[in-house]
Amino acid sequence: MDRVETNPGELLNAAQQNHFLVSLKYADQLLGDCEHILASGSSQSLFPKYQNDLSLEDRERIERFIEGLRALLVQVLSRLSIPTPSPQFRASHGVATNLDFIEMNFDELRPNNDRGRANPRSMF
Repeated sequence: MDRVETNPGELLNAAQQNHFLVSLKYADQLLGDCEHILASGSSQSLFPKYQNDLSLEDRERIERFIEGLRALLVQVLSRLSIPTPSPQFRASHGVATNLDFIEMNFDELRPNNDRGRANPRSMF
């Protein structure tokens, strides 16, 4: 079995560091989802997914917990000498992509896009 090289100052080898980083990245993503849920109470979405049933105190306590947990994750990464990766995409790219998908979705609603679908009236 191949052995992955470890620098003397590192506690984890490269594969272990990658596994650890992926796990923490997923935890951070879930924390971001929680932040999104908390912010959805002030969203002007036409089709909200969540009903805001949290008091202001609950929201603030959860936000402090998220902030503290992220600070702990940063400390752990620092102690393990695992660098955090830079953001993968620009915000402008993400917004533009979502707007493109919205445009494609609306194009699907146009009458001329119904040609391949069966007309229920023609079936009888």
